[in-house]
Amino acid sequence: MHKNNNLQLEIAVHLENGRIHRYIQTNPEDIESILDHIQPSKLFSTPILLIGDCKSLNAFAKSMVVRIDLISDTLPNWPQSHAVETILEITPDAFHERFDPERYRNLWTMQAPPEELLPIFTELDLVNGERIFLEVHIKPEGEQPLPIEFGNFIQRIFSSSGMYAHRRGGGMLIVNPATITRMSLYPGMPQMPPGAWMVHRVNE
Repeated sequence: MHKNNNLQLEIAVHLENGRIHRYIQTNPEDIESILDHIQPSKLFSTPILLIGDCKSLNAFAKSMVVRIDLISDTLPNWPQSHAVETILEITPDAFHERFDPERYRNLWTMQAPPEELLPIFTELDLVNGERIFLEVHIKPEGEQPLPIEFGNFIQRIFSSSGMYAHRRGGGMLIVNPATITRMSLYPGMPQMPPGAWMVHRVNE
């Protein structure tokens, strides 16, 4: 990270009870130290988050932390895993505008150019009542994912220790997968992963 006297890091810790605790750091060396120790996919692998300064030290039980937002002009370019290139948080309106059921109906069977990224639209419900809308860009690796591979992909998300996306408005958000109550993917798959129940969703 390059030195920048105007650089600052904002941190927002969202808890299961709905409270949000906010912190800020403006010292470049301290910001660099914090970011160097963050691995988004492993952020929730330890039980406690310690955060504070000489005035107070706060200990959060990570099992009660729903998400952590990192807001800064300079954040590391943390890579995603597997075929995922980027994950972007979008507004509910953008979600409904960009996802066209007819256009993406045959997403898993269409032959896309190797360099083209395919969009998957995702809706997350969290235990604190938050709903997050995401646009996920995947890069096909040869043929489109088979149902069993996509089922394994979903399993990996729920068993991981952090799911992260570019935050709407800037920065990064890191979700605790253990606090996801529902994850909906659009479009669905013409052939469901093994063990999935084949049903039609009723409009809520």
